[in-house]
Amino acid sequence: MTTPRHNLWKVLIPALLIVAGAVIGLSVVKHFVGKAGHGPNGASNGHDSVELQEGAMVPDVLLKRFGGGETQLSAIPAKVVMVNFWATWCDGCVSELPSIIELRRNYATRGFEVLAINVDEEPEAVLPGFLKRLKIDFPVYLDSDGSLSQTFDVHGIPLTLLVAVESRKILMVQGGERDWNTEEMRNRLEHWLSGSK
Repeated sequence: MTTPRHNLWKVLIPALLIVAGAVIGLSVVKHFVGKAGHGPNGASNGHDSVELQEGAMVPDVLLKRFGGGETQLSAIPAKVVMVNFWATWCDGCVSELPSIIELRRNYATRGFEVLAINVDEEPEAVLPGFLKRLKIDFPVYLDSDGSLSQTFDVHGIPLTLLVAVESRKILMVQGGERDWNTEEMRNRLEHWLSGSK
């Protein structure tokens, strides 16, 4: 025989599980919306969001380098930069890094540079060992407050833009991971580095 108290628990337990799931789900959404919006601390860098399409212009953002120092995008000594938003916890980001490293090694002396913008919330804790293990020899910039993610309208990572430094025009947009060291990509990069439009 079922008592009224037993029936109450049959209803109450599933209801509590649904509420707990909703709270957890909202926390996850809030975290990622915060990263793509004004950041968890309400940070904003004063720039409107970039329209992510070829030919659009990117603002001359201030980049904060991991390990110290700042630079403007326009001060990067390169013709073409790869702006790559990534994190150490992102499997797709990590799997495409070797091809980015190789592409940079092949073209750094010809005017190509990588701006690896890390979005980890605590980069000081995770980056030193990670960079050493992957032998990353290019500068890494930080976006732990989400302000660059807001400017570049980042809703998921990896997100990569190839940008002509002088005009600050977007040459290519890639959402999601890819092999960057392909013949097709090298041909496109050589075309852009030669000054062809």
